[in-house]
Parts: sequence; C-alpha cells; structure tokens
Amino acid sequence: MTLAMCLASAGEGRLPQPGQVYVFEPQQPIPAGHLRQTADTARPLLNEPDLLIPEVIQRYFQNHYWRRNSEWDKKEVMPQFVLSADLLGFNFATAAKNFRLIDQEMISVIVPYGTGTDRILRQLRDNPIPNPFLRRRAQRLMVQLHPHTFRALRQAGQIIPLDAEERYFTLTDPNLYHPKLGILTDPSTAYSPPETLIAS
Repeated sequence: MTLAMCLASAGEGRLPQPGQVYVFEPQQPIPAGHLRQTADTARPLLNEPDLLIPEVIQRYFQNHYWRRNSEWDKKEVMPQFVLSADLLGFNFATAAKNFRLIDQEMISVIVPYGTGTDRILRQLRDNPIPNPFLRRRAQRLMVQLHPHTFRALRQAGQIIPLDAEERYFTLTDPNLYHPKLGILTDPSTAYSPPETLIAS
C-alpha cells in the first residue's frame, strides 16, 4: 500500500471525524515491482502520528523517487536538460535518442480497411519515393505490431511486403482486422462485417 492509498482510505482530512485505517501484511509476499517498492517506502512511515504533515509526505517522496532517481532515469535523459557552462542550451538530440517509452521497436502494417485503400496500396507499390501527402494517407491505415506478433503473422502468410524493398507491409486478408479490436492474431477468428452476414 502506498502512502497515498493510506491517506485516501482515511479520508484525507475531509471526514468530520478521524477515519480508521487498518494496514496489514498479506500472508503471501508482495510481488516484486511497483507495489513492493511503494510498500517498502511507506512501511517505516506508518508509525508516524500524523501522515498528513508535510515533513512525512516529503520523506516519502524523497525515499521513493529522488533517492532512487537512477532507477527512474536509467537512460540518463534528465542530465541532458542541465544547462552547460558555455550556455549552449539543452541536449535535445541526445535526450530524444536516449528516451523511448517502449524499448522494442514496433512494426507498422497497412490494413486494407475501408474504401479507397486499394488505390493507396497501388500507389505505394508503384512509387519508389511516395510524396508526403501519400504517406499521410497511408499512415491512417497503419497499425503497430510487436515484432513477435509480426513475425508470426508473416510466417503464416497473413502479412506480406507491399514492395520489393519491404518499405511497407500489408495484411493479405482484410477480415483479419477488427474495427474495435485491431488485428486479430488468430486467423480462425477472422472478422465478418455486418453487411456480409445473411440471416437464414
């Protein structure tokens, strides 16, 4: 339990009378990761008579964030925003290179969904260097796939390169794309648009 959870359970000072909060240790160990880290940080502070005073809250955030800043900024992005002695400014290029929310590169796949997509696919195939307008139109048809999912669908023949240079990839079966669920990784669950269904 984080300190914020304890305060929220007690009403954070909004109740007319002090709230009662019971904090217990589960029989099973807390799973490693964020929950254990926040619990380990909050545990020593639970004996404080008042968790709402600024000094206690400051100690919590110091222990949980600032003293562990090397874990939160392993790519060393924040040091790029320290003004250098020559006042040349921040290292935006280095920060952009180091920072990536998702470490593994996703792969774009064009989905032949909706009207007019055949023309866009044909233009991408026929133009070695598509113009920016065509690329923007194609981006509206793209979905991002994890490399593992991409390899599995390509090996199954569900994804093929659109051109010889393999700049673009597309689905072989439009029904593998669901308008709400995205690409269906199991071909047996192919999507059938409502207009194609005929009641017997």
